[in-house]
Amino acid sequence: MKKTFLSAVVAGLLLASTASFAADAVSAPSFDYVQAVAENADIKDANGWGTEVSVSKTLGETFFVAGGWERANLDVADRDQIRVGLGARFALAPNTTLYGEAFGLHENVDFNHYQDLKDVNKWGYGFEAGLRTNLTDAVELRGAVLTERETRLDTEWVTYGVVGGQINLSQNLAAVVDVKFHDSNDVIYQGGLRLSF
Repeated sequence: MKKTFLSAVVAGLLLASTASFAADAVSAPSFDYVQAVAENADIKDANGWGTEVSVSKTLGETFFVAGGWERANLDVADRDQIRVGLGARFALAPNTTLYGEAFGLHENVDFNHYQDLKDVNKWGYGFEAGLRTNLTDAVELRGAVLTERETRLDTEWVTYGVVGGQINLSQNLAAVVDVKFHDSNDVIYQGGLRLSF
């Protein structure tokens, strides 16, 4: 059901961008920003709250660099993750951008409440592809697919669908909301502020 919902959202973004292309041009989404969000994880056996700080900076007309730090305090463990990536963006319409990013990550999981479980310190990598569209100068919608894999533990790929958007509060400040769906139906809700520069 959630995958169907994600597909519907992505299809809606494509329709919205097509309709907007024929209308007056709206500026493309910015890839120059700093963002801070709080998150609530509704995950089987690991519910909890966390924070995430991320940054993105364009390199010319096509490329951008991105990075972030996430801290989650879950029922079973505390998790810290650092992510650094390089991406490319392509204009589908004046108000719509298709993007892709390859990234590396480092994650530390501290089972401080369970002495019989060993802490985990792992490296990994992943890819993200998505679509961002400005419906108006004040409203952005976005959808993406993100997949990642830890190398040291030789685990399988873990895939997420992401849907969200933002409402601009001023020329540079926006309120953002994202929902991340895990392929095993776990859900992470995020909300916060984004400062564009």
